[in-house]
Amino acid sequence: MNEASDIPAGVDTGRPTPARIYDYMLQGSNYFAADRMAAEQILAAAPEIRDAAWSNRGFHQRAANWMAEHGRAAVHRYRFPHLMANTCAHTQYCRQYT
Repeated sequence: MNEASDIPAGVDTGRPTPARIYDYMLQGSNYFAADRMAAEQILAAAPEIRDAAWSNRGFHQRAANWMAEHGRAAVHRYRFPHLMANTCAHTQYCRQYT
């Protein structure tokens, strides 16, 4: 089992969160036992949800690459701030504009 190593103060590791469940679905390393158990319950009810998470991530990466190719003005014009939440999704953008 992967578990986040540095736990910030105030984080309740016994309560699952959507972000950490998503991380588990993508086979990341920032989740806790409660997140894994919740994710497994979701997968038992809807096994295709893992594929949906990977598709969602792929969209974010394609959108970030498109924004990087079209410049900073396009990012502000189309207002995609939620795409900047995941480091992997905005690596190309950050490399070009920071």
